[in-house]
Amino acid sequence: MVLHQPRAALLVLPFLAPSLDPVFITTRTLHFATVLAAARPVQLPLRAPQVPPGALWLRFEQKLNLPYRLWKHETWNLYNRLRAIPNGLCRLTAKHCHKLWGYIFHLPQRSPGQIFELANAQIKFRIPFSLQQQTAYIEALYCLGKKNHAYQIFANGPPPGTLPDTRWFNVGIQMHAKDRDLLNAEQVLQRLLSTGAAPTSFSFMPLIMNYCLLKNKDRALLSYSRMKSACPEIDLQSYEAVLFSFFEAGYPSIAARVYDDILAASLTPSTLTTSVMYDHLAKRANNLTELLNLGVRINNINREFAFDPFYYASVMANLCRLNEMDYALVVFKGLRNADEKLDTIHYNIIIGGYLKVNNDMPAAESLAQDMFKSDGTGKVPQPDVSTFGMLVQWYVDNDQPTKVFSLIQTMKSLGIKPNTYIANMLLHLWNIRRNRIKFWETFDEMKLQEIQQDAHTFGMAWLSLYLTAYAKRDVMQHVRHPRGLFRQMLETPNLDPHVRMFDIVIKAFLGYKDPAGCLIAYEAMIRHYKLQCDWITAEKIVRGIAGMTDEGAWYHSGLLKLKSILGDLNEIKLARGAFHQKSPETSPQTDIDPDDLRKLLFKFVRNTKLASTARKDLVEAREAMGANYIPIDALKNTAAS
Repeated sequence: MVLHQPRAALLVLPFLAPSLDPVFITTRTLHFATVLAAARPVQLPLRAPQVPPGALWLRFEQKLNLPYRLWKHETWNLYNRLRAIPNGLCRLTAKHCHKLWGYIFHLPQRSPGQIFELANAQIKFRIPFSLQQQTAYIEALYCLGKKNHAYQIFANGPPPGTLPDTRWFNVGIQMHAKDRDLLNAEQVLQRLLSTGAAPTSFSFMPLIMNYCLLKNKDRALLSYSRMKSACPEIDLQSYEAVLFSFFEAGYPSIAARVYDDILAASLTPSTLTTSVMYDHLAKRANNLTELLNLGVRINNINREFAFDPFYYASVMANLCRLNEMDYALVVFKGLRNADEKLDTIHYNIIIGGYLKVNNDMPAAESLAQDMFKSDGTGKVPQPDVSTFGMLVQWYVDNDQPTKVFSLIQTMKSLGIKPNTYIANMLLHLWNIRRNRIKFWETFDEMKLQEIQQDAHTFGMAWLSLYLTAYAKRDVMQHVRHPRGLFRQMLETPNLDPHVRMFDIVIKAFLGYKDPAGCLIAYEAMIRHYKLQCDWITAEKIVRGIAGMTDEGAWYHSGLLKLKSILGDLNEIKLARGAFHQKSPETSPQTDIDPDDLRKLLFKFVRNTKLASTARKDLVEAREAMGANYIPIDALKNTAAS
């Protein structure tokens, strides 16, 4: 399309008046620009021919009459083009919407976006919804995050002139259950049962699964019993979903009852379900005969039981557990000779059996070397971090550090990153060999390599500090102060220390002659980790700090104060004996008031030269650990009392 009109002069104005200032654009300039445009025509890009809305609508109606298998998204594309035109869908009727909804329901996976667009068009042109359409619209709104709108439509009830069906109620139950609003979900289920509609397994499954997630075994069992009584025919998928929900919640015995219900309903469970149930029942077998009988029973239940890696892994693992290593090797070699591709877990089970049952390290090393040489394409799989973990543990327990370092190098060459378990075993090795320098190098390397440090890691670190503090030789310059380690421990996320670990923490601070550090550790134990200070930890703190102040009056005063807090010292000794016998239920109740113990600790610290230092450290700890961590005002009042 070539322009010879005067408006084409606007295209050459930037060359005539670069500043585009209106002062320079005169009549003569426009005339000259028009002449220039006529002399040198400007070629503009051609636009696609516009299809009139009427013709587009006719094509759309023609496509609507075709079977759904011939649509191939072309009809929906025509609908989107009409929707983009102003008033392009003004002739939309309920018949057209019925066809479009039918196409959406015909798809293997429904698109919430398509449902949302079509429903909005119906609302715009005031086309009434059917019950099925409204149910799909509520589901789409919930999937798109418009939960309030979905709940509002559901609360308003079904469309006028229709009665709610089971599917409509099930959508309401699922929405409330996903939001953990199980009370309203139960109410919707009661409405479903009161209408006389036949519930399905999907009416109860959201409740069962969420009760399992909340560890509410009684309510989950009640919902499962109601499902069995209300639904005469439950499909296999529903049974298996309920079974795995009970398994994941930690109720394997209930899952076994669900498995029996599957068999009673003359259904054949899947291979995965059978493998999981076999693994659960095999762990309860006490001897080889029970294990073999269980295998025969499982194979009779599912005669189409094909090769399942998890099943055979469970067989070999339980044979090793029963010290039947010879039978485990028979299964392992039989699978290898049958040209079955074994996974890493099968090799790991046999390596673990060699180490724990037969104590045969050469055989375990030989099998591991085959895995080290594998490229993953043959019958032998490549090793994983668990393979190295078992070998490292055996070498550490048998004090063979050279083999440990060789394994670490092999891991690096294979591109396998050590995990927390292997790093902890290395720390344990250095603690055994009393090599504090290597210990702290390994400890720092964990952070550099982004290996998660857990409570066991810090437990060994505090043990190393404690042993260093009381060691005869002076290696203090090679380690760190307990204050820095304690701050690092507080900064580590998801750490769940045991109260017994703080016994070593207190000992380490006392070994470094740091009673103020004891106070900080005590505050962290109570305020940060929400642990209850029992008599063992309290006695260590009081005796330690009292012993630093004065061997005479203050020491005995501390014991008397400890007696008033914890009760009779004879009861403490009895409780200590009960603790070592691992029968805490026989221990007397010795609840300790944290404020009373804090007053006692400040009393001891105040009578040392470290009183001001302790208060300053607590203020710094409060600033570093959070505003609500340590109540400074209460501490000041306590120190002044």
